[in-house]
Amino acid sequence: MMRSDLLNRFREFAESRRLFQQGERVLTAVSGGSDSVAMLDLLLRSGVEPIIAHCNFHLRGDESDAEEEFVANLADAFKIEFHVRHFDTKLFAAERGISIEMAARELRYQWFEIIRKESECHSIAVAHQADDHAETILINLIRGTGLRGMAGIREKQGFIIRPILFATRDEILQYLRYRNLPWKEDSSNQDTYYTRNKIRHTLLKDILSINPGFRQVAITHQTIFGQAQQLIDDYINNLYPSLVTHEAELVKINIQVLDANPIKELLLSELLRPYGFLNRQIPQIIQSFNSPPGKQFDSVSHQLVKDRDLLIIKKKESSENRRYYIDTDHTDELANLPIAMSIRQKIKGPEEIPDNPWQAWLDYDQVSFPLILRKWESGDYFFPLGMGQSKKLSDFFIDNKFNLFDKQACWILTSGEKIVWIIGHRIDHRFRITEATERILEIKVSNDLINI
Repeated sequence: MMRSDLLNRFREFAESRRLFQQGERVLTAVSGGSDSVAMLDLLLRSGVEPIIAHCNFHLRGDESDAEEEFVANLADAFKIEFHVRHFDTKLFAAERGISIEMAARELRYQWFEIIRKESECHSIAVAHQADDHAETILINLIRGTGLRGMAGIREKQGFIIRPILFATRDEILQYLRYRNLPWKEDSSNQDTYYTRNKIRHTLLKDILSINPGFRQVAITHQTIFGQAQQLIDDYINNLYPSLVTHEAELVKINIQVLDANPIKELLLSELLRPYGFLNRQIPQIIQSFNSPPGKQFDSVSHQLVKDRDLLIIKKKESSENRRYYIDTDHTDELANLPIAMSIRQKIKGPEEIPDNPWQAWLDYDQVSFPLILRKWESGDYFFPLGMGQSKKLSDFFIDNKFNLFDKQACWILTSGEKIVWIIGHRIDHRFRITEATERILEIKVSNDLINI
């Protein structure tokens, strides 16, 4: 294959997958590495208008800054609109309790979507290529993600496009040398501390020594695996009414119908996937079909009970002493909480404090993170808004005619040991908005989505 043929293959791949059209504005993620530089050049030569977005994650000191400068100079040389964002990735990962890799991914895609909207781009191009796709399939296989994971990286997901997914790493490097284009090497790609790098430098090399065409096989089978998953989804959707019923907070699966199906293991795996159950639990659950009622299985979020003729699934109820830590003040949506909550910081303005029991405005500078969401405990007290003295929560409940279920359903938000908000009822006087307040911490809770 001539190195110049990569442009034709690029255009054919984009056209066959309907990734972009000539003249469209495409937000182009450019790290400065070989893949992203090649993608930028191919997009330019294919008649689209790229807008460069670069993330500085500050993970490699001077090297990260040098990459930013390189991309900025590249944008200037090509006279392309350039956007850059700096992230404290390690702090974000620590606050969320996630890996550095996951933190960087979350940060960049959130920002890309913001810039896409602001720049009125049709899509966001990222430079995953055939080696990345093969590595992802191997990672998913090791983790046991099933058929969905075998589809690997998709060439298009929403506004995200991956126009060089067809090309191997070697082909891209040959193309860059043919075009005499510079790029920056990322030293972290050699660090086998990361799972993907272990696979790249060891496992994938061994596989390619056995089958040099493995990367293309992975690309070819991506569509097949995706279509197979679609067939399964359609089959389950058709069978669902006879198999599953919903009653209040319970999901019930008919054991008799499921057990009679020749692909019951696959069916059950797909049915239980949204509730966090693992594939390795499926054989144990099926074995329980012939057991007496009462056998229980747990996922992180749900509990499954084998009844006489049903598998009954219910979301786990939080224990009274369980605590949820809210350790961020710069995201609008908070996941993995038992109640639907949004939180943001805002500058105090002329608007009036909202008269809404499910919305709290607090003095930001009086609050300390992490905030703690929990149920009430014996001995709790707070300073009700408008009062200069403390009051036991138990007395507050009596005064406001709370019954047992009201008290069980009540959530409180604390800053350290201090209660800041009896959610849905009263904020603490110590955290109120005053004349001296400069910044507001606005917290909203959806009353419709509160779980006891």
